[in-house]
This record gives sequence, structure tokens and C-alpha cells, in this order.
Amino acid sequence: MTVTCPKCGSTKIGKYQYGLPVMTAKTKRDVDAGKIILGGCTIKRDVSPKYHCHACENDFGIFMTSEEDTP
Repeated sequence: MTVTCPKCGSTKIGKYQYGLPVMTAKTKRDVDAGKIILGGCTIKRDVSPKYHCHACENDFGIFMTSEEDTP
């Protein structure tokens, strides 16, 4: 599934990852490529973004910690 920015329509989107990731070679490549955005260790419910648009710098979506997590 392709995620599209609601502000500009771009598909150049990175997904936030929260917590302390294990920095494998693949994780580093994904961070360097902008596929993963490191969001830090604190998740603020109903506030922390799920996606970041590289075209317009818009953060959007709400990161949820349950099975209700939808794109």
C-alpha cells in the first residue's frame, strides 16, 4: 500500500519508528534512505505522528500502540 501526503499528494513518505531501534545494516540503510524516521523514545498518545512527507515536511497520521494502528 502506498501512503500519500494529505497536504501535497507526494508519495515520498517516511514512517516514524519510536523506541530504541537495533541499528542493523538494513535499519541504517532505511534511515539513510528516509524510509524510517527515528522518532525518539517517547510516544505521546494521540499526538506522535506516524508519517513524514519529505516533499513538504508535513508530519501526519497518529501513531497508535494497539492493533487499531491503521495507515
